[in-house]
Amino acid sequence: MVEPMIAMGRLAALLGSWGWEPSPIVGGEPVMGSDWRSTVVIDLGVDLCTGTLISERIVLTAAHCLQSSPPAELLQVKIGNTRSDPERSLLVERYALHPEFCNDIFACGDELHDFAYLELAEAAPADAVVPRLPTDQATWDAAVYTGAPVVLVGFGYDEQLAWGIKRAVEVEIRGFTASGLELFAGGDGKDGCQGDSGGPAYARLPSGEALLVGVSSRGIACGEGGIFGATPPALCWIGEELGIAWAPDDTVCGGCGCIDTRPARAEEHGCSVAAGRGPWGGAWGLLLLSAGWWRRRSPVRRSLVIRAKSE
Repeated sequence: MVEPMIAMGRLAALLGSWGWEPSPIVGGEPVMGSDWRSTVVIDLGVDLCTGTLISERIVLTAAHCLQSSPPAELLQVKIGNTRSDPERSLLVERYALHPEFCNDIFACGDELHDFAYLELAEAAPADAVVPRLPTDQATWDAAVYTGAPVVLVGFGYDEQLAWGIKRAVEVEIRGFTASGLELFAGGDGKDGCQGDSGGPAYARLPSGEALLVGVSSRGIACGEGGIFGATPPALCWIGEELGIAWAPDDTVCGGCGCIDTRPARAEEHGCSVAAGRGPWGGAWGLLLLSAGWWRRRSPVRRSLVIRAKSE
């Protein structure tokens, strides 16, 4: 853990290491069989990222994986446990980055909105879709809290610098940003790494069911922990943009649920994620406060959609 009274020079160096390269699972184990089947490779040709099938046609990932605007027709989504020998490869029809995505961590603080979606040209198998999404407050609160176990899954580098193999590791949630838009998890040699960017963090409900709660955004050094975007605001954005109701019986907040992800929220919840007060745990609160990283969300704008030329 970082010392609370870290010098500003070291702080700048530390934050500078939170780069936008495709970010692997270290300290974990290869995934066997059909475990974590909804976690997929986003093959960018030379590089790769990780994503999660949240419907038969939609993959959720990190915006920084696609910020260079690669042609959609050159991307592939691969289902299976290895990049080199996938069970199935699917073409991408189009993709979009969150309209408020910001790649400047000093200017945007904990509101980077590091989310993107890919729309597939054909449907993925139904049994490859993530079985549970957070669509109500009680479900979120039951699974997401400081100290809660989460499983990170991805195709990035391991300790031997091998990548393209699905791996998983269990870690704990260690804190949250004040707005609740991001959470910090992992460390002590168990973490994601290059290639795991955009990959999922799964929490466990009391029933044992896995719940998609985070999208891998960035980290310090591999093994020292990473930062994950909380999934409810990403689902709200995708649902509103594509007309998808993640909770069909929900008639408020655009069909995505009124989920407040802040760690210390008022009794009355607002739609989606409102700005609020509630520090990260331990030294992270002091570190981030010293950087002056707090600001409100800006108005929502439509995404720039990049389509395949053949469309």
